[in-house]
Amino acid sequence: MLTKKILTIIVTFNGENWINSCIKSLNNSKIKTDIIVIDNKSTDNTVSIVQKFNNVKFIDNPLNLGFGQGNNIGLKRALNEKYDYAFLLNQDAKLDEETLNVLVKRSLVNPEFGIISAIHYNYEGKKLEENFANFIGRNSSQALLNDLFQQKLKNIYEIDFVNAACWLISKECIKRVGGFDPLFFHYVEDDDYCHRVKSHGFKIGIVTDAKVYHAVDNNKKQHKNNWAKIFSNKHRSYSYHVLNIKKSNGMFVKMVADEIITLISSFFHDLIARNIIGCLFRLYLAAKILYTTPKIYSSRKQSQRVGTSFL
Repeated sequence: MLTKKILTIIVTFNGENWINSCIKSLNNSKIKTDIIVIDNKSTDNTVSIVQKFNNVKFIDNPLNLGFGQGNNIGLKRALNEKYDYAFLLNQDAKLDEETLNVLVKRSLVNPEFGIISAIHYNYEGKKLEENFANFIGRNSSQALLNDLFQQKLKNIYEIDFVNAACWLISKECIKRVGGFDPLFFHYVEDDDYCHRVKSHGFKIGIVTDAKVYHAVDNNKKQHKNNWAKIFSNKHRSYSYHVLNIKKSNGMFVKMVADEIITLISSFFHDLIARNIIGCLFRLYLAAKILYTTPKIYSSRKQSQRVGTSFL
């Protein structure tokens, strides 16, 4: 029986449809885990559902901190209370009883992996979760696809990125990499973290004999008009531009200039097409990047340091 100390961290926001099943799956796990739920100002019944579980530690944030900063509360506690692992699990995900046990076993014999995750299925378990299928289709995981085709899977495969719906993070990784960058409120924060994990010398892995079931396919929202779509996408688009600047090893000024030039080019393309909404969107993004350039620079420098950055 494994005796590693694990803290499962769940950040919630209006997750009443899933949180009960999420916590129950953890309580049924073959390996014991402490559980902390950090709620980001839910307006549904999430809080009352969580509080029915006597074994769950609960933090009720006075405001919505976003996914990354919410998880940082748990990651900091994991370090302070000397946990061996932090296990990040989305509110809309659930596990098999063996999942966490298998992940820990694979981590113990592969300590070079700072983050490992399970195979992500849709919530019903009938197919691969859509985004996960896209991740493993990237060039970094061709070995996994080849072995899958030949039916000779290994226990673990290295990959460049997997989303944070199900992450087992070693304490060594947290001590070296730190927490999520608060510059990203609710998009690409896991992409940024994966990049930092690799730049600090750790690997990211997929464990093929562990399963997680994720309801992300059911969370897609339909936008009634272009304005609503633009408003929804503005944070995502800004975050991707910032991520490009942070991930590059080139000169900071040049990377900012490259992103601005890309936006200006898109602006003129939209102008020729008489896409006024698109024009305004590009101008907004360019202005926001220029305005937040000092923060981006500071974030980039802090991310490169060894230690508990952002915690």
